Amino acid sequence: MSGIPRLSALSAIAAPSSVRPISENAVLDLLNDAVWAPNDENREPWRFVYAADPRALPDVPDSVEACLIVVAPLSPDPAKQIEDFAACCCLAENVRLLALAQGWNATRTLESWTRTSDRLSEWGIGDNERIAAVLELSPLAIEAASERQAADSIRFDLF
Repeated sequence: MSGIPRLSALSAIAAPSSVRPISENAVLDLLNDAVWAPNDENREPWRFVYAADPRALPDVPDSVEACLIVVAPLSPDPAKQIEDFAACCCLAENVRLLALAQGWNATRTLESWTRTSDRLSEWGIGDNERIAAVLELSPLAIEAASERQAADSIRFDLF
């Protein structure tokens, strides 16, 4: 296979050739792929709140064009609650990786306001839910993405 340039999945994601505009439909398209995150018993324990105006959320940088709030259910079963929160975190990481392929930066935050019940109710988040992640979406500078390089090899030791 000499002569064929090697293209890893990471380099394909980390170096998009163009930036897709951030919109509600574009985020929905991204979520249709991101929901393939691992989750126990295929419960898909997440729901989303899309903030087209990120200024409505506290302390969001000016460069952010939209925010996606990933919401996890609270369960009376502590094991399910942990599994559901973990699944939502996996989904948030899928969103971050897929966002890079769109030419977006998706910064994951979990600020103190996400644990304040009066702020949660403003966003339709009930007492039986909690925020797993707030993803701040902004365009990625293509020049910066193309300068990013993946490691040629990854070293790990087995013990």
